[in-house]
Amino acid sequence: MKTVFINLTPKKKNSMSDYLLRTTKFFTKGECSVVNYRGRADDKKILSELKKAQNLVFATPLYVDGLPSHVLELLQRLERLVSKELNVYALVNCGFYEGEQCELALNMIKIWCKHSNTNFSGGLGLGAGEMHRVLRWNISVAIILTILGVIVSTFISHTVGISLLWNAFGFIFFWFIFSLNMFLSAQKIANSISKSQNIGLFYTTVSFCPSWLFTFFASVYWILRAFFVHSVPIWHMFKRYNLK
Repeated sequence: MKTVFINLTPKKKNSMSDYLLRTTKFFTKGECSVVNYRGRADDKKILSELKKAQNLVFATPLYVDGLPSHVLELLQRLERLVSKELNVYALVNCGFYEGEQCELALNMIKIWCKHSNTNFSGGLGLGAGEMHRVLRWNISVAIILTILGVIVSTFISHTVGISLLWNAFGFIFFWFIFSLNMFLSAQKIANSISKSQNIGLFYTTVSFCPSWLFTFFASVYWILRAFFVHSVPIWHMFKRYNLK
């Protein structure tokens, strides 16, 4: 059983689509290969990987409630070239809280399967994608705090070292708790991929985080990012613009 994962994000690194793809691939049994799509030049590589594949998995972000334009162009080119026996799955993520926002994009891939005569076998719509992506950095922070905790406990103060170790545990705990729905959903669709079963469409979002708390975290994150990364003055963020 061979499964081909196609990463369709335009980002070269640190994308949520890649994170979701790799997580799903981790739980998928059998031979797996990943193609990072960067343009028409990758068409031959995709078709070559698909020659002996039974499953095809698209991983893409949501753009304006649908599939990105470069994804639509790829689908159009592949429509008459892929095997009719392929089982097609989709992993779509969005920045909105509700995973249901990905429904239109998932249905676009479903319609493509009808045109290409392939078997649409289901898909996952993941909400709060940016939050999941940022939460990954909790692992790096935890590793740094663990190293510092061991050093401090060994050479300086046991109390401070233990405190750093507890902080490291806290970062790992919150990463795992908030991302639990994503892990469970990735495992769920991976099991279906491994068995070439039709799972239908299902949706999830960040776990143990109500929408109001997500809105608060997201607002703080984007304000800090706009200020420190893009140098946007705070007063410009709250300025009202007359678009008439």
